[in-house]
Amino acid sequence: MIQRRFVNMVGESCNPGLYSLHRLDVAKHLFYPSRSQAQLVPPLVPGATPPPGSPSGGGTGDEKPMQITRMPLEMLRDLPPPCVKIRSPPSSDRRSCNKLPFFGLLNPRSSEDKVLCLDWAGNALLCDADEGNKTKEDLYVFHNAPRRGDTRSSSSSSCFCVLTRSSSATMDDWQWEPLPSPPYVHISPQYKSLMFISSHTVVDRTICVSSGTQGIGTYCFDTAKREWRRAGGWALPFHGRAEYVPDLDLWLGFSHCINSYLCATSDLKDAIMEEQQPTVEHVWQDMVRPPNWTVTSTDLVNLGSGRFCIAKEFEVMPSRARPGRGDWHLAYEVFVFTGVEIVRSGGDDEEAAGRRLEVLKHKSVAYLPMKYDIRYYSTWGHVATLAEEIKKGADSVDGVEATIWQVPETLPEDVLGKMHAAPKRDDHRVITARHLAEADGVLFGFPTRFGMMAAQMKAFIDSTGGLWQAQALAGKPAGFFFATGTQGGGQETTALTAVTQLTHHGMLFVPVGYTFGAGMFGVDEVQGGSPYGAGTFAGADGSRMPSEGELALAQHQGKYFAGVAKKLKDGAAAAAPALA
Repeated sequence: MIQRRFVNMVGESCNPGLYSLHRLDVAKHLFYPSRSQAQLVPPLVPGATPPPGSPSGGGTGDEKPMQITRMPLEMLRDLPPPCVKIRSPPSSDRRSCNKLPFFGLLNPRSSEDKVLCLDWAGNALLCDADEGNKTKEDLYVFHNAPRRGDTRSSSSSSCFCVLTRSSSATMDDWQWEPLPSPPYVHISPQYKSLMFISSHTVVDRTICVSSGTQGIGTYCFDTAKREWRRAGGWALPFHGRAEYVPDLDLWLGFSHCINSYLCATSDLKDAIMEEQQPTVEHVWQDMVRPPNWTVTSTDLVNLGSGRFCIAKEFEVMPSRARPGRGDWHLAYEVFVFTGVEIVRSGGDDEEAAGRRLEVLKHKSVAYLPMKYDIRYYSTWGHVATLAEEIKKGADSVDGVEATIWQVPETLPEDVLGKMHAAPKRDDHRVITARHLAEADGVLFGFPTRFGMMAAQMKAFIDSTGGLWQAQALAGKPAGFFFATGTQGGGQETTALTAVTQLTHHGMLFVPVGYTFGAGMFGVDEVQGGSPYGAGTFAGADGSRMPSEGELALAQHQGKYFAGVAKKLKDGAAAAAPALA
């Protein structure tokens, strides 16, 4: 097992089918230079071990819950810059939605640079940052919820495949090979396609999968013989993947019945061979979370040499939210990464010391994704052009991802035809009120109608009554950009009259002011925009397009607004409760 330098993180853009690969330096963010520095941090303490007979087996009985001192959580202001941007391949599979639901290292034991991406249809992309590594290592891919009727006739229909490198000396191609489905898919009367694999691990050359559904249990696949066998009616004591640690001769993962605590067992190999339920020997409480933080996903990354990254995603419900009132839209995501090191404890009794383990906690960092939306209505395309420039400015701010949306059209096609309106942009999705609540900041763009916003934008805002009742948008920054036909058409009054919409929602109006400097004082040419926001003049017939100066102001507004929105979110993150 190599000693890894990075934790790879793949982020999905708000733009469909676009992903970015970020690499978190573990030496910088997760681990101290020496073990002695980590020993100054309170270690992970033993948690309550599952009682005998529970799904996780029985423990030694000597681990007891202990009080943990809360420590401040360091906030990661920005993710490292993406080293690779990934576009999903086009697919005819209606489930795909241009998404890549699977990412994994191709050679996790020998390289941390080859990332494999799969879509729903089985199309694969390989992102390789280390062309010199030619280590052969097969990758087995198993569908989390195999369907009854899946066969081994083809890799596109099989629920279980292996990606292997050609053995030819003159070829270096990878190919998919279908493998037999587990027997319970075909013979178990309890099996349904919605019964997911709850845990999995590898024991020597055997792949073990479990389902917590009664009657299915644990099945093992021998990769040499390519045969399945049933190990027992019990389930593995883990949630998700468990990692084998050769130096410590144990399997490490998250407990599926004790608050996603870290747990370990050393008798998994014997349990599989003797078809007996394994015993959990160690349970550690890795963090104390605030009561309004709910764990939504966990992952354990083996970094080698007894070091691991504990990655957890939380859904945080603000204190002002009211459970049972549909306040789901107020929740936001927090990702926490913790570096831990597992070592043998010392002691006079060598045999007892060999069984005692200590988990040293190094550093913890958290990251709050920043979502920034640009919502507009455009008749002749002027506002849409400004929106594109605003997005360029917003995307230039580290840690900010901007998405352009358009509000629904309210005029019939024949009326739009008579107005010679521009076609709607296919690359800008139509927004709903639900999407509005998910953003951390919003810029609204619209043309002027008699000194006020266009009816289409007003109709969309009128549809946000449910968000107003819950005050779901309160405290979010917002701003405006606009287009008018003439110089007296409302470059200031359009925004001024729209501020009332923000006021009732409790949103924070962020005008661009005169932050653009000299670009706002020129009088040598006609130029739209005002301290309220970027703007353009379309002309009485809509023939004038935005000038270079107007586009420059729009790009500046995007960057300026994104910076303000990011400061607000960073400030909220800094005031977040401390974690252990």
